[in-house]
Amino acid sequence: MEDKDDEIEKSTSKFANLAQESVMEDGSSSCNINKLIEDIRSIQSKKDDCKIK
Repeated sequence: MEDKDDEIEKSTSKFANLAQESVMEDGSSSCNINKLIEDIRSIQSKKDDCKIK
């Protein structure tokens, strides 16, 4: 039973570290949210350009 507990603890720690890394600056989640924000701003800018014409 102790081996199984150790395995679960190691697995949990691994995923906790991966999650932490993904939300750090330049992590995958951080990069994805920044890209989404850029895309939304680009779309808004295009809409604003159409209104001006």
